[in-house]
Amino acid sequence: MFSRGLALNPAGSVEDRVMREMVFRERQERVAHLDAIGKMVAKVFNMDSDKLFGHVVSEYAQEVFQETYDADLLRRKVNALRTAQRRVARRKSEDLRQLDRLERMGMFYDKTLGPDLQPVPEKTKAPKVPNRKPSR
Repeated sequence: MFSRGLALNPAGSVEDRVMREMVFRERQERVAHLDAIGKMVAKVFNMDSDKLFGHVVSEYAQEVFQETYDADLLRRKVNALRTAQRRVARRKSEDLRQLDRLERMGMFYDKTLGPDLQPVPEKTKAPKVPNRKPSR
């Protein structure tokens, strides 16, 4: 339906125009709903709703109507995220490789040098107890 309408008429078929109009009206309804809620809240506090919630409604309208959508920015963010994930995976594999190498080195030196060259734990001395003479 969609491709057939575009092929016949560059402006789109009647169904396409009706669908666009429906989407536009739904988006306007969402913004109007938020604006109405803002006006009700502002009325309760006896404030001006445009001063209180004007920026919120305008930011919401930009999101609803996708005015802030930037495909190139989104693509750059996705690529940066993938690069960061690859960097983390490389670092993790390198750390695991280093730990494995260290473990193998420890096993090698334990087998070659023997237990006599392993560090000896320090001996702790018992605390001295003062000698008391019995009192008479």
